[in-house]
Amino acid sequence: MDNRPAQNVQETFLNTVRKDKSMITIYLISGTKLTGKIRSFDKYTLLLESKGEDQLIFKHTISTVTIGRPRFRGSEPL
Repeated sequence: MDNRPAQNVQETFLNTVRKDKSMITIYLISGTKLTGKIRSFDKYTLLLESKGEDQLIFKHTISTVTIGRPRFRGSEPL
């Protein structure tokens, strides 16, 4: 039996992106797109720095997180 603690994929991903100061794009379930860098996060929220301002985002509103800025062809994401 493996007694190692389970790896929390979400926490590992967010912490790596935060430490690397990577630009990310967050898509909310409402369809809103946010781009910036993660300043911090906890169990329920994520603090995103975008255009010199901080935005507190509740994790339950997030649909997708991608590394890097979104790429577009015309008006549609690739």
